[in-house]
Amino acid sequence: MGNDWTERGMPVDELLRARAAASEERLSLFREAFAKNLDRKDILLGDHTTLYATGSGGRREMSPYSDLDVFLVRRGRPAKTLDAVEIQAAIIKTLREVGFPPPSRDGEFLRMHTAERLVANIGKPEDDAENTFTARMLLLLESAPVASTEAYRAIVDDVISAYWKNAELHPEDYLPIVLVNDIVRYWRILLLNYESKNTEKRLELSPERAKADLRLRSYKLRLSRCITCYSLLIAFLGAAKRKGHVGRSDVLVLVNESPTDRIARVERDFADTPAIAKLARGVRERYADFLAWTVESKESLEQKFEDAAFRRARLAEGDAFGEAVFSLVAALGQDNRLYRYMVV
Repeated sequence: MGNDWTERGMPVDELLRARAAASEERLSLFREAFAKNLDRKDILLGDHTTLYATGSGGRREMSPYSDLDVFLVRRGRPAKTLDAVEIQAAIIKTLREVGFPPPSRDGEFLRMHTAERLVANIGKPEDDAENTFTARMLLLLESAPVASTEAYRAIVDDVISAYWKNAELHPEDYLPIVLVNDIVRYWRILLLNYESKNTEKRLELSPERAKADLRLRSYKLRLSRCITCYSLLIAFLGAAKRKGHVGRSDVLVLVNESPTDRIARVERDFADTPAIAKLARGVRERYADFLAWTVESKESLEQKFEDAAFRRARLAEGDAFGEAVFSLVAALGQDNRLYRYMVV
C-alpha cells in the first residue's frame, strides 16, 4: 500500500473491505513486532493483561497515514508500575519499528488500567479523573485486541456484565439504559473537549495553524467520532425495535464489529423496511466518502482546509452526515421505548 492509494469513486462495500484488510495488515505487523520486543510475555501478559487498539485501528479503517492508539488493561492482578514500564517500552519501540508515530499526548494513555477499576468507577467522579471512562467506552465502541485476545474477551465480558444489572427481572423487555446513558455522555464530552482543545491550540499554534487544526478536528468529530458513538446506539435501537429488548449476547456481538459493520447490520435486519434500510445505507455511503477524502497526512489535510471551497464542502458533508445519523435514529426510535431513554 503506497502513498498513491486512492478510494474516490470506489463502491462503498469495496472501500470498507479494503480498509478492514489494511487495518488487519498493519495491526498484524504491530502484533508480530511487539511479541518480539516484549520479554517475559507469559508473565507480563498471559491471560490477564491485554493491549487493544482504538481510533482508526479499532474501527478497522486504517489508511497508510493512520497512527495507532492503544490501551493497556490488566484483570485479576495488580497494575504493577514496573510491569507497566516494561510493556510501555515495548509498545514505544514497536511503534517506531513498524512506522507508526509516537504515542499521542506524550504517552498519557499508556498507563495500565485494571478491569476492576473500569467496572468499579462506573458512575463515580473518579471515572473521568482516572481516565477509566474513556478506556471503558472505547473498549466497547471501537476496539480491536493487539495482544492477549483471551484477556481482552474476558475484560469485555466483565464490563458488559457490570452494565447488565437486574436483567433477570426483565427477560423479555430488558434495555441497557445505564450503558446508553454512558455512551450519550461520552459523545457530549467529546463535543465539550473539542471546544476546550480549541482554546489550547490557539495558545500553542500560530493563528493560521490553529484554524487549520480546528477545521480538520471539526470534520473528524462530525464523522468518525459520531459514528463511533452512534453506531452502537443505532444497533441497540434496531434490536429493541425488532425484539422489544436488547440481549447481553447482542452486545457481545456488536462490540466485536466495526461501527460501519453495525450500521450494515441494521440495513440487513430492516431489509423489509425500505425506508430504514435506505437511511442506514446513506449513513454508510456518507461515511465512506469521508474515509476517501482523508487518505492523506494530517499536515496535507490541514493545508487543504485552508482553501475556502474545500473547507466549506467538507464541513457541509459533516453536517449532512449528522442529519443522516439523526434521521436513522429518529426512524428507529419511532414507537421504540429505548429512544425515550436516549432523549430524556
